[in-house]
Amino acid sequence: MYRILIAILLSTSLFAGLNIVSQDNLTGIQEEIQLYDKTHALVIGIDSYPALEFNQQLQYAVKDAKGVAKSMQDNFRFTDITTLFNKQATKNNIQQAFSNFRNTGKEDGIFIFFAGHGYTETTPDGDLGYIIPHDGSMNEMEMFKNISMNELKDLLKPIPAKHAFVVVDACYSGTLLATRGAQTEPETDLSYFKEITRGRVRQVLTAGSKNQTVLDGGPGGHSVFTGYFLSYLENASSYITASQLGFKVPKQVYSIARERGVSQVPQFGNIIGEGDFVFISSKTQSPSTPVINKPKEKTVSSTGSYYITTIPEGAEVWIDGMEIAGITPLLVDDQLVGEHTIYAEKGDYSAEIAANLEPEGLEKINLALKLGLGTLKVITTPFEAEVYIDGLLKGKTPAMVKDIKAGKHNVELIKNG
Repeated sequence: MYRILIAILLSTSLFAGLNIVSQDNLTGIQEEIQLYDKTHALVIGIDSYPALEFNQQLQYAVKDAKGVAKSMQDNFRFTDITTLFNKQATKNNIQQAFSNFRNTGKEDGIFIFFAGHGYTETTPDGDLGYIIPHDGSMNEMEMFKNISMNELKDLLKPIPAKHAFVVVDACYSGTLLATRGAQTEPETDLSYFKEITRGRVRQVLTAGSKNQTVLDGGPGGHSVFTGYFLSYLENASSYITASQLGFKVPKQVYSIARERGVSQVPQFGNIIGEGDFVFISSKTQSPSTPVINKPKEKTVSSTGSYYITTIPEGAEVWIDGMEIAGITPLLVDDQLVGEHTIYAEKGDYSAEIAANLEPEGLEKINLALKLGLGTLKVITTPFEAEVYIDGLLKGKTPAMVKDIKAGKHNVELIKNG
């Protein structure tokens, strides 16, 4: 079991409530109002999946998640931010992170972001949706390894915090929603904020509907969905609500997808309640330093992963001369960043490549195995015998005949006299 030890960066000041200043559009009265006691964030990103095929590994989910975590830290007022990337994001660790939110207060707010694989299973009684953790599966006989959308809803129910906003950037993620959000952008003034602070709510924004894949190639090198989600967040003046994002992001993503000739319609709505989560900008406030929760076992920037496949499959693998347990296709985690020599062998067939590994990266390696070359040493008594291999003269004994393909050969030795 992968165990998480939490390292805490202590705040330099105490949170005395998270407030904003807003004006009543009807009366013109301006007032400061407290929205939360504390706000908490959980950000999850998964590129590497040991149980999935080479072409099912992702490349941008961790980058998307890291971009969101950095934006939360740099631009918004969060008490603490917990991150789970790649092998940290097991089913058990994700469930534990949700369980930790049971310690939140009734006047707190929670933001949860997931980037990775989603899956929709079609059944006679309707579709079942899942998010897939690092140790999950797309085999429909192994759906128990994943976190179902129904389970995700159940994980949110016992959390005391009044507001929770869940954003899912994954294919086939639309099954999480039971109701659709408003089709017009909400007007956010003092009276609105006074109303929503009294309400308990669980809100969801997904990258697409239940049967849709999601597009890469968005702003900042992110997916289209995450890129515009971050763009609207970071252009907010002093605050922005989940409902505003739920109105703006789907329209923009739908427009971009349509230009590319595909269909992607993000979904927004409430699972429970009538409140509205609010991101409070640190640009115009006096922010406290957020607590950053991350695994202590390793430095995030020190290691990465290789996903190694071969043609044919079933090859043994060595990295820098060290044999790796298992055969291809093979996911190898916890490799130090930098260049490594990867060698694969199956029977008489082999291949070798030097591949660079970036911090927290997932480098995909595909090796076409070729019949290996060897050296044949020939000694005779007496010396000076001609050496023919497969009918070709290769020299006289003693001879070292190099670059001979592995396998069976006809060797003929001839000495006149």
